[in-house]
Amino acid sequence: MVLRNPAGNVQRLTLIYAVAMLAFSCLTSVLALYLSAEFGITEKTIGYVFLYVGIFSVLMRSALIGPIVDRIGEPWSIRAGAATLILGLLAYPLAPNLWSLAFIVPLVPIGTSLLFPATTALMSHHSPRWSWEPRWELPRPLRAFLASWRHWFPQRFSRGSAMACLFTLQQPSSEW
Repeated sequence: MVLRNPAGNVQRLTLIYAVAMLAFSCLTSVLALYLSAEFGITEKTIGYVFLYVGIFSVLMRSALIGPIVDRIGEPWSIRAGAATLILGLLAYPLAPNLWSLAFIVPLVPIGTSLLFPATTALMSHHSPRWSWEPRWELPRPLRAFLASWRHWFPQRFSRGSAMACLFTLQQPSSEW
């Protein structure tokens, strides 16, 4: 559908999301190899780099994305996120040392945090309700089950973590 009619709003947003996800996936798949070759980061120290990336991602998505989108709107959030992501991806190889890399690394999680939630929000705004409801919301039987489940499920467990366990158990795995 996306390639047949690339001029539609949802199709363009899907292409933006797909290209950005591909770029981000390519970075994360080669980041450890690049940092090892350029800066001597080993398997014992790479975790600190991913922790650093994760801190910026969590900070953006939990505290800052809401006020930013409220101020600039979703279309400008997508533009700013794409520009920041591109700048971060292009700047990685230009870092002469770890200190300069420390200023470049946050550009990628900031860019993805601005880009991905706004893109999905605009996709849902431009899609007819019947086309996204089965994909973006919980299926009706599961919602009904969870609504009745809260009365007998212990309060110390959240429904979200229980749902994650249910979905994990539904996934087939050759390792099990």
